[in-house]
Amino acid sequence: MVDKITAVLRISPFGQDMTEDQLNYIASFLKEKHYQENEEIFLEDELGDSLYIVISGVVTITIRSPSTNRKPMKIQTVRSGDILGEFSFVDGHLRSASAKAEESTELLILDRPEFEKLSIEQPDIALKIFKNIAIVLVQRVRDITIQWRNLLM
Repeated sequence: MVDKITAVLRISPFGQDMTEDQLNYIASFLKEKHYQENEEIFLEDELGDSLYIVISGVVTITIRSPSTNRKPMKIQTVRSGDILGEFSFVDGHLRSASAKAEESTELLILDRPEFEKLSIEQPDIALKIFKNIAIVLVQRVRDITIQWRNLLM
C-alpha cells in the first residue's frame, strides 16, 4: 500500500521536492478511503480539518449559487494527484465549497491532528508540505484572476 501512496504523492503537487524517504514517512500519516459514485466527500459550510489527495477517480468541486434556487455551480474538477480541502485544512474555517465523487474514487486523507504530529516529529517535511499547499493555492488564485479578467473584457 505504501508504494501506491508514494506513487501518487510523487505525481501530486503535495509531494513536490520530497525525497523517497520523506514520501514514505508522509505515507504513514495518511488514511485511504473509497467513495462511491455521487457520494459526498464534504459539504460547503461544514467544519473540516482534512486535506485530500486523489488516488483515482474524479471529484467535482461545487459552490452554492448566489441565486435564490441555490443550485450548485461546478467550479473545478480534480483527478489523480490533485489535492482538495486545502482551504479549511490551512485556516480552520468552514468549507468554502462541496466535493462529490463523480465516479468510484479513492482518496488519501491527511487529518490536521496527524499533520500536527508530523510537524513536531519532522518540521522540515511539514514546511515542505505547507510550501507545496501554498503553491497550489497561489495557482488557484491566479486561475481565478485570469477567469475574472476574461469575464470583464
